[in-house]
Amino acid sequence: MVNNTILNKAYFYLKFRPRTIAETRRYLLEKSELYHWAPSEIKEALQYLLEEKYLDDAAFVAWFVESRQRTKPKSVKVLQKELKRYGADTEAVGQYFLSHESDEWAAASKALVSRWSRYRPLSPPDRFKKAASFLSRRGFSYDVIKKTIAQMEETG
Repeated sequence: MVNNTILNKAYFYLKFRPRTIAETRRYLLEKSELYHWAPSEIKEALQYLLEEKYLDDAAFVAWFVESRQRTKPKSVKVLQKELKRYGADTEAVGQYFLSHESDEWAAASKALVSRWSRYRPLSPPDRFKKAASFLSRRGFSYDVIKKTIAQMEETG
């Protein structure tokens, strides 16, 4: 029998955004210090949440990547690092990136478009430096950065 208090805490935690199994486990373990839950009770609750599809690392990875690419495009390498920080299953991450082709150049272009109007008044060397620095912080390779900036220079 699954402890309803644990499930209620988990449901509350999961209602704001999707979570990884590791995030939820960490959260419940923190709460267990306060509520004195046994590790076996937490394990049962996590198993129940998995069976009922409240927790699914593969779905979390898909949600996270699509959300991030829509709002704050980054390179695949940076996305993988962020997903690792969230505790997403490495197999689910690898599987997602194998089955979903990622266009680094398109992501870099999308990221730079929002900043390009700020860089346009600058001299060409300064504009390149600022744009390259911005894209570099987003994790894009130098080849992608060069190609993206050249394309933006051509289109204006």
